[in-house]
Amino acid sequence: MQANKMHHTPMKKRALTTTAAVNAIKTNLLKAGIVEIASTKTEPPLVQAVLKGDLTRVRGLLAGGENPNAANKANRNKDNFLGEPPLVHAIRLGHCDIAEVLLAAGASPNYKPMGRSLLTFAVWERKFSCFELLLRFGVNPNESRKGVPSALEACIDRAVSKTFSLLLKNGADVEGTASSGESLLARALFAYKNAVGVPAHAAALPAMKDLARQATPLLEIVREILRHQPDVNKSDREGITPLMPAAAAAPLDVIQSLLKLGANLEAEIISKHKQAAGWRAIHFAVAHDRAEVVGCLIAAGANVTKALPDGTDLIHFAERHSSTSVIEHFKITKITLTKRP
Repeated sequence: MQANKMHHTPMKKRALTTTAAVNAIKTNLLKAGIVEIASTKTEPPLVQAVLKGDLTRVRGLLAGGENPNAANKANRNKDNFLGEPPLVHAIRLGHCDIAEVLLAAGASPNYKPMGRSLLTFAVWERKFSCFELLLRFGVNPNESRKGVPSALEACIDRAVSKTFSLLLKNGADVEGTASSGESLLARALFAYKNAVGVPAHAAALPAMKDLARQATPLLEIVREILRHQPDVNKSDREGITPLMPAAAAAPLDVIQSLLKLGANLEAEIISKHKQAAGWRAIHFAVAHDRAEVVGCLIAAGANVTKALPDGTDLIHFAERHSSTSVIEHFKITKITLTKRP
């Protein structure tokens, strides 16, 4: 008996692992709209018609008095969208003609699937054709709640600059805060930093190629935000301001725009993590070996003699990060730095 138990245990583990993998694949296919929800018998007739993309049937049901917001909430399952109203399915599947009919019949444009606004949902599902439609029917472009991405933040995360601009034209607030706590400008600058920072050895990987392609639209988003003259000193709870990620990766004209808008050169990270505590914009520039940016920040008045909390001065900081271009810049310009013996 004991031998049998030992024999069956690994078999059970393998079966569970296989089931979990299959379920994960099914969920991804559902979200991509490649396959349809298997069990729709308990869904309202209007939802079933939307899932089939049957516009004629949708119109007939609405004309017959079907509730445009009908949903079987008892059957709700966020992994396969069961229990969601017809409009969510129309947007998810890109049926904008059906979505328009539903909205005209009274479907709520301010419904929040999984806590996100329909605008955010449309961006995440990459159903941009439904975006203008939602705005036309009065979706609030600033609809969000704590910890949940707004539509503007979703545009940054998906690197869709045209949609971002469209939101601003429809009254979206560029001064908003990202769900992670930083300003939208800082969020966009960090996203840009990641997009341009793909290591050469990984550049051929499909995921890395996709990330690198996001650099141009993200830079367009950054410049769009700057045109609206936001608060450039808005920081997160660790004291990180937009100038910091900009100093690490952004083009010089972006950094100059931040400085013209009053970016604080001396703002410091107040992180509990000792490695980054006390870093200012100039430390980001030095760490990424950006001599031209270092020169720009110094010309604007950045303090070059102030040491980090652990006593590390700027020249030692540059040496620690092997920032050869910056070290050479210091030598050529003969800037006075507090270098310990």
